[in-house]
Amino acid sequence: MNSILLSSDMTFNELYTTTGSVVACESKGAYCVDTAQGEVAVSLAASCLLMPAVGDVCTVAIDEDGEGWLLAILVQADPSQGILAHSGALHIAAQGALHFKGQRIMSEAEEQMHFSAGEVSVHSQRMAMHTEEASLSANKTQVVTKVLSMVADKVEHVVELWMQRLGESFRIIKGHDEKQSGSSRQLVEKDAVTHAKNVISSAEKQMIMEAEKIHLG
Repeated sequence: MNSILLSSDMTFNELYTTTGSVVACESKGAYCVDTAQGEVAVSLAASCLLMPAVGDVCTVAIDEDGEGWLLAILVQADPSQGILAHSGALHIAAQGALHFKGQRIMSEAEEQMHFSAGEVSVHSQRMAMHTEEASLSANKTQVVTKVLSMVADKVEHVVELWMQRLGESFRIIKGHDEKQSGSSRQLVEKDAVTHAKNVISSAEKQMIMEAEKIHLG
């Protein structure tokens, strides 16, 4: 929007600067500004990243041929909102910390959004995420939460080793629950209780029950 291609035969003339008010946005990157010398048609200079709006007070530069450029916005007609825009790629760099602050901060990308950092910290009272597909690859993941609620039609975990250390764990399954594994081992320090309407235990080779007392019936 504010990029001007330079040609090899471009000539440079003396400029004089003046102020004026934006009266019309004629086309993309072209504006009409009312100055003390009358209305002039100007292009948006590369230095002006704040998009002009009708009624804004601005600085313009005009050359000998009457060609002008809108250099900067001095006073906004509506200071409650503004748009920073650039037609090409834009890179913001800072030697120190780069800080964004606002009541609401929204980021939108039509194709891809990428974050890269040695450390990422997110602090929020409430977080909501909606996505069609999510993928997480990590060498080590640690989650500490008081309440974890997950609602999903299908959840698939493929892991080499999964270790859980929980104070208490409750599972409520309304439908069918099935577990398949190469081998399974369960260790309980105190009581292990299984209660069901029907219990079926089957073994292809042998079943072993060991205890000081065994009550059947």
